[in-house]
Amino acid sequence: PYREALKWVFDYRNTSGVNQKCIETHRLESDLRKCMFAEHSAPYTVTRTFVLQGAYDNWQLQNLLQSYDALKVNTWGKRITALIQNNFMATSRQHGVFLDSCSHHCGGWDLYYVNGKSQATAFQEWYQKGAE
Repeated sequence: PYREALKWVFDYRNTSGVNQKCIETHRLESDLRKCMFAEHSAPYTVTRTFVLQGAYDNWQLQNLLQSYDALKVNTWGKRITALIQNNFMATSRQHGVFLDSCSHHCGGWDLYYVNGKSQATAFQEWYQKGAE
């Protein structure tokens, strides 16, 4: 239902904000609407970007995966991690990411830590020093 609703948004609303390089690349394919989704548009992002993402986003588990089965959830987290690595981080060394393994959706600026760093600290270091 969620993806179908977003497809409707693409078809019936102004989609000028959708990454146009993604649209150009996929113009010959049957579904340009996929360019609304980060997993498809990320490879075309040229602006230096820092992503905050939980591998086990509780909204996604409930609304997209529609399961809390441990095997399915772990597979989902591995897929999210691979998508970020392959479709975003691998496309530009200037990008950064804070990918945690906590179950949450948005927020948590000072709640979640990876290797002893909060989202805020990781972002500040990336912003000041760039991706390393």
